[in-house]
Amino acid sequence: MKVWTKGVKIEKRAHTFGRAKCSTFDFRLYDFNSTGAPDPSLDPTLLAALQELCPQGGNGSVLTDLDLTTPDAFDSNYYSNLQGAHTFGRAQCFTFDFRLYNFSGTGSPDPSLDPTLLAALQELCPEGGNRSVITDLDLTTPDAFDNNYYSNLQRNQGLLQTDQVLFSTPGADDVIALVNAFSANQTAFFESFVESMIRMGNLSPLTGTEGEIRLNCSVVNANLAGPDSMLVSSI
Repeated sequence: MKVWTKGVKIEKRAHTFGRAKCSTFDFRLYDFNSTGAPDPSLDPTLLAALQELCPQGGNGSVLTDLDLTTPDAFDSNYYSNLQGAHTFGRAQCFTFDFRLYNFSGTGSPDPSLDPTLLAALQELCPEGGNRSVITDLDLTTPDAFDNNYYSNLQRNQGLLQTDQVLFSTPGADDVIALVNAFSANQTAFFESFVESMIRMGNLSPLTGTEGEIRLNCSVVNANLAGPDSMLVSSI
């Protein structure tokens, strides 16, 4: 179940903690969906703060908290643990092809992508091609739950940008240390993953009319047309 909360960018319930770069949400601040205006679902006070933090043409790598109310209630260690679930599963080209050709408007691929992996992904997902084509999240052992996810990050072979940034973000020494530790010790990853899943399971979602079950993770239902646009939690 996906439940709406106040925040910068909601993709997973685990985003009650952690941080995001301006580049992951600044499209909401100025010209949302090519309307020439900000995302109307953004609180005006939050919008003003984010525009100051992320001015047009500014540094897209500036970080802010995903949860601005209690940013450390479920800390980044647990997020890094849970991301290890990407040791299996698949993703469509559209979830990562922005890294392959014109990353962040540079005209070049994401420099944190391994060149061999980049070439393979460009062949799989050519510009203007079918963006629904799928590939494995973990190209080493795609159908096994193991610690190779973290070893892939060390080789710059994280498929999703949200994965690779765990190891490739300058200054994120605590998270990089976790990646190194879990790559070296699969048992430590397994034990930490169990603890993190239990902690996430203890999070309290918004219920009833306090929140809503999003039909589209990136858009609040009020911005969608149709009879289900006010769908709320029945918990």
